[in-house]
Amino acid sequence: MINSMTAFAASACTESGVAVSVEIRSVNSRHLDQVVRLSGGYAVLEERIKSRIARDVVRGRVDTFVAITDQREGDDVF
Repeated sequence: MINSMTAFAASACTESGVAVSVEIRSVNSRHLDQVVRLSGGYAVLEERIKSRIARDVVRGRVDTFVAITDQREGDDVF
């Protein structure tokens, strides 16, 4: 389990015409403070993302940005 960290990570993938881009930034902080920003229409995933992060991160401020684009219809949802 991670106790504290300062870091940055980014990744992107496309599968079945749906592109997902994720960027995570964290800085040291006394308590766990999470901010999750998602593309429109995907806010329902926020609590699942926060729960998953909380399994591995005990403290720090963690900013997570998720952009989801459905390329099958040419619509940019973010």
